Amino acid sequence: MTTSGPSFKPLPKALVVIAVTAVAVYLFSMWFRLTAIENAAYGSACLISISDGTAGLGCRIWNALIPLFNNSIFGWLAVGFAIVALWRPHHATVALALFFAAAGLALYNVALSSLAIAMTMLTLARPTSATA
Repeated sequence: MTTSGPSFKPLPKALVVIAVTAVAVYLFSMWFRLTAIENAAYGSACLISISDGTAGLGCRIWNALIPLFNNSIFGWLAVGFAIVALWRPHHATVALALFFAAAGLALYNVALSSLAIAMTMLTLARPTSATA
């Protein structure tokens, strides 16, 4: 008798690439958090330059990211991609779930991002179909 159902067994090379990229996303998010978001002088300068219309790329990114993490968008995207990865496992959905979760961990969406990481780990821990 065979057990039917989706099986997902990514290659070790793909897992390493996904993990290294997720760590890079986390490190970049932490760097951005510490240098731009938590830096009050930078935030004040950005607000002034945005109101003057002379904002550079860093201030535009800062201005776009503030509402995203205030509304837990990174966490919700991570949970959404983790649900999709549980339903239809694929390298891309696992990678996107981990990338948004890594950004969410660094940018104040810890609860939802942790849930997404746990769900993604369940995707990777799925049993492969076997014959009995």
